[in-house]
Amino acid sequence: LPEPTYVDAYLQWTKNLQQIVLFAVIIMFGGVISSEKKGGTAVLALTKPLSRTAFVLAKYLSQALLLTAAVAVGALVTWGLTYAVFAEAPLAPLAGATGAWLVLALAFLALMLALSAAIDSQAGAAGLGFLGFIAVSIALLWAPAVKYSPAGLMGAPTDLVMGESASLGWPVATTLALTALLVAVAVAVFRRREL
Repeated sequence: LPEPTYVDAYLQWTKNLQQIVLFAVIIMFGGVISSEKKGGTAVLALTKPLSRTAFVLAKYLSQALLLTAAVAVGALVTWGLTYAVFAEAPLAPLAGATGAWLVLALAFLALMLALSAAIDSQAGAAGLGFLGFIAVSIALLWAPAVKYSPAGLMGAPTDLVMGESASLGWPVATTLALTALLVAVAVAVFRRREL
């Protein structure tokens, strides 16, 4: 077996992000709005001078901040431990891979926000979120989808860690546009839902 290097540690980090953390995002945020509705806290918040649009946007922004902070801390710990073990840990590949994954994760957060606004069941929203994950994963098999859609961000972290070229312009742009669209859908759906 070859001698392990910092690349192996970074690859493990990206693998954990893709598999464990993204699944946790889907499960955890499946009830981001529906649980508030069921628990009655949404009604309480909306009786104050708070619009439904502001409620949904605040939910997205607060959860996005929480996710970003947690991933940033995790990346810094990964970098520090990698440096301690291998005495070499370039920051650029780790930062690029983590950033590419974070753009995709924020899109999944927006998807879960929209599903949670539309469906009262957290398990149902999470199930549909997993179907979205499977659809993006299957899209990896089609080269145009990898080049122009969020599917390009699924394999990008590994490519960036391995030092391979990754064209991220279109995938990032389409993912950000999709994120904005999904947040708008969540707002539109929540406006029409009964509390």
